Amino acid sequence: MPLIKVTNKYGKFTFLDNEEYIGRALKTGEPWEECLISFVLKVADTKKVAIDVGAHIGTHTVPYAGAFKHVYSFEAQQHIYELLAFNIDDNKLTNVTALNLAAGHLPGVAHIAKVVPDGVSVGKDLQYDSSADVNYGGVQLGKGDEEVGMMTIDQLCCNKEALIDVGYMKVDAEGSEPLVFYGARETIRRCRPVILYEKNYKRITQDMIDDMELTPLIYNFDIEKFCGALGYMHPIRIAGDNYVLMPMTL
Repeated sequence: MPLIKVTNKYGKFTFLDNEEYIGRALKTGEPWEECLISFVLKVADTKKVAIDVGAHIGTHTVPYAGAFKHVYSFEAQQHIYELLAFNIDDNKLTNVTALNLAAGHLPGVAHIAKVVPDGVSVGKDLQYDSSADVNYGGVQLGKGDEEVGMMTIDQLCCNKEALIDVGYMKVDAEGSEPLVFYGARETIRRCRPVILYEKNYKRITQDMIDDMELTPLIYNFDIEKFCGALGYMHPIRIAGDNYVLMPMTL
């Protein structure tokens, strides 16, 4: 599949020509989700570290790198991760650590789902050499042939070797958000970061439950109740399905 390269106000982005939603937006010359990025950069403490879960090709990572002390970017799909790594290098970013991992509830392994869940190719097998448009940004975990390692945010940020001071988290995990938050409980308690997350019709699927042997405690994890108990304000809707959780005092 041919690659397309565009440049916008934040930098250079290379992506698959048949990337449905993100690619269509980038081809106009405008940044992807500019309103979310600009809001975050106004309210988050950029002197600290940012974590980008579901980084895709780096449409958020690249602008974050221009503002935050350091950025840790998770991308589970191997093909998309390679483009993320390329874009980080192409923009000469030295303060980004890209991880070809899924952020989740426990260290271990997961799988990329075989079927595309939405977009024009909904219900079809996930292919990276397709001639048709594909919503690669909407791919979920589940049951499939592509295995990916999984680590928790707490594993990254709360280990004995390094207590990472996190000022901001973006969680766009296509239904797996409860897993990411469950695995970030200590980081959220300790750092109280601003959190941008997606909340829509996508949920933890039965395939995810079966593949990762999830318990009800984990797949029913209540993000807003957990954060509310820590003194976070009610979620603020920024645009579309994107919400921000902000602690009472920053």
